[in-house]
Amino acid sequence: LRRPPPPQPQYNGNANANTTTRSAGNTTSTTGGSGYIGLIYQHTSPYEIIQQAVCDASYMCEQQYGPGMVPKVIIQGRLDLTFAYIPTHLHYIILELLKNAMRSTVEHHSVGMGMGMGMGGGTGTGIGVVDNTHVDANTWPPIEVIVSDGFFNEDVVIKIADEGGG
Repeated sequence: LRRPPPPQPQYNGNANANTTTRSAGNTTSTTGGSGYIGLIYQHTSPYEIIQQAVCDASYMCEQQYGPGMVPKVIIQGRLDLTFAYIPTHLHYIILELLKNAMRSTVEHHSVGMGMGMGMGGGTGTGIGVVDNTHVDANTWPPIEVIVSDGFFNEDVVIKIADEGGG
């Protein structure tokens, strides 16, 4: 089962909604008042994108390792922050980092539980086979996602920290 894509406004390629103006070598795109300039959304909310990426990564983790085998994720920091960025790119980056953090957390804290390797390969036996009858994911350390910014949003930092043993 595949989850639907994240609910972020997307560039739709509609010629009526998007216009491109070229003058003296400069290109400017606008998207009919939707907050886009080309593919860049002017009000990208890292908090909303992180929430969707956590949901997507949790779904993948549960599909790989079994029900209840998902580490807790804590999101903190500047949750009201918005900045100009390409939402789909940010979602992809955060999703990949969260998948790595979840995989390492599950595998590190499930040593000796017959876990094997998963979510992308490995050399362990029983790939994708999980005996989670003796595993309590609530006892694992949480994955922390911290959103911070610099003065006037000129620097935005998203830190993802896990205790997966790496």
